[in-house]
Order: sequence, then C-alpha cells, then structure tokens
Amino acid sequence: MPPRVQNTPLHRQVTDLLRQDVLAMPGGTRLASEPTLAKEFGVGLATVREALRVLASEGLVNRQQGRGTFTVGQDKMPGRHVALLIDQDARDSRTSGVYLSIAQNLRRLLRKASINSRIYIGNGKLNEEKQALDCEEFFVELEKGTISAVGAVLATPHPSWTRRLEERSVPMIGFGRDKTPGVFTDTDQMVHDAIDLLYSRGRRRIAMMCWGGYTNSRSRIPAAYREALERHGLRGPSEHWIHLDRHPSFSGVGYENFRRIWSIPEDRPDALLVTDDMFGPGVVMAMMELGVTPSREFDLVIASNKGVNQFFCPFPLIRLEIAPEQFAEVMAHQLETVLRGETPEPPLVRLVPEIRIENEPQAVIATPAFA
Repeated sequence: MPPRVQNTPLHRQVTDLLRQDVLAMPGGTRLASEPTLAKEFGVGLATVREALRVLASEGLVNRQQGRGTFTVGQDKMPGRHVALLIDQDARDSRTSGVYLSIAQNLRRLLRKASINSRIYIGNGKLNEEKQALDCEEFFVELEKGTISAVGAVLATPHPSWTRRLEERSVPMIGFGRDKTPGVFTDTDQMVHDAIDLLYSRGRRRIAMMCWGGYTNSRSRIPAAYREALERHGLRGPSEHWIHLDRHPSFSGVGYENFRRIWSIPEDRPDALLVTDDMFGPGVVMAMMELGVTPSREFDLVIASNKGVNQFFCPFPLIRLEIAPEQFAEVMAHQLETVLRGETPEPPLVRLVPEIRIENEPQAVIATPAFA
C-alpha cells in the first residue's frame, strides 16, 4: 500500500485506492477476497469491508453473498456521464455566451452518439489568473466515479485538479492552444489573414485592439500582429494604436480604447483590427460619436463568434467569423475517441476564422447592446 496520508481516515485511503483499481477493470471482474485485500493494503478486515461497502453504494461493485465482489463495468454504472466544464461565474453579466453555446452544442452532439453529458458551472472570475478549479459538485461526482471523461470548455488545466483525473484514468479534451488533446482558435493565422486582407485593400496604418490576458493564445496576438506588419514592410504601431490591458467585458473598454486610438488627428490609423467581439459595441458607439465611418479611407475588422455577442452596427464591416458549433463538433469527435480508449488524431485541432465582408447595413443589425 502507498504511504498513508495524514489526517485522512484509513478506510477512505483504501476506498480511493480500490476505486482507482475498479475503474480500470473490465465489468464482471472478480476482486480478490477480503482477507487478501486486507493483507495487500496492510489493514484490518473491517477497513476493507467498509471500503467495499462505499464502492457498492456508489454502484462501482456488486457484492454477491457466497461468490465475492465483482466490478460493475463503466458502461453499466448508474449516472455515468461526460463532464462539460465551464469554470466561470454564470451570474456575472459580463460572461461571454460563447462557452455556454459550445457546451450546449456539445451536449446535443453527444446525445446523438448516445453519450450522457452534464454541464458543470464553476465560480471563476473574469480577468483573473486562476489555477484551482472551483466546482465542488464536479469533484463530488469525480470521487463517485460517475465521470467518464471531461470536456474542458472553459477551465485552465492545473495539476491541482488534472492530477486527480489522471489518478482515475479520466481523459480530458480541452479548449485552447495549451490543452492537448483539444481544439483552439489559431489567433496567429487569424491576425496574419486580417493584415493580409487590409494590406490588399490599401491599408498601411493598421491599429489593433485586443486583450493580452493570461492564456498562451491571447498573449501571442500582439507578437503575431507585429510580425504581420513587418512581413509587409509596414511601420510599427504608434503607442496609442495598440491596446491589450483590459478585459473586453468591462463596461466602456471598447469605447475608451477607440477614442484613444483616434485622439491624435495627425496620427490616425486607416484600419482597426479588433480581436474580440466583446469590444465591438463600444467601438461602434465611439465611431458613431466621432463621425468615423468605414469607407475608402478606413476599414474596421472584428473577430466574431457567429451567433453570439451580436451587436448593432449601422455601417459595413469585415468579420473574422467562427461558429461555436465548429468547436463543439471537434470536441465531440475527440470525446467519442477517448471514450473508446483511443488517442485523437490529430491531438490538437486548430480552427481559423473565415473572412466575411458585410456591405449591407441590414446584414449586421441585431439587438442593440452598447457597452
């Protein structure tokens, strides 16, 4: 038996170790006799019997009088399901709807494949570097052995909780460049494609608005932006042309950033790349107030989640668009693969937004939601 953990009841330690073994066994496997288990773990019979009682109450084993104790098998465990994690406080009005949209589409696709799933909502805060997962309900179900796999829609992997998945052989599919296996938006390629398009339209003074944040994908955006400018031999951005210090969900950030970008008449850009559509309402509002209209002299490009975070826009714009359904389709396929005990190929899938130029105002009008 591994070294005992202080302050943890002995029967709980044995239960946890036995649970790991049981979850790794095929259904119908007969466990060793109680005396043999007691000798193996170096504990008394009463401790082993208590551990088996707990596992039986969780539906992991079936104790048969005179025959022994048998594993139930993961496919027959009651309440067995895929956990879809969103570690974000749903009560916060600033929370983007894109993650819930991905999770809902994932549930629909998994249901079609006859795979049960359940959405777990944590208590993460926006613009907060977070390591520990704050979702007690998730950990309760994980301990019970009812979680067969995890779809981390919005949850930063950290050993404080991913190690518990590994100990229980629970596979995880992630959403983000730093999660493998998983799926992510190729923001590098997105930025390069946007700069290429703007250059082909004659733009030479391109400003950018993004959020640096804490994740690898977001922190790479400014570097990709500068690389794209250099590739076309364009001047580097003026100090007031690039903004990445505040999360786009905070009220008025897009509005304030655009006014700063436009504050020096002799040093105004001829295009603006906005890498998060949550900035959009504020940017559009500031442009309307300042009389700035996309035309032959100026282009506005906004990265958008299709069907999510819609906002009123009275003039044409260029969208870099990606649909939540695309992420859900990839994650669903990867979850089905790991549930079969196989490794997804490729393990990390990148998605690149499509460019859509909207020339008709009515094509982009939706419910007004100014910041």
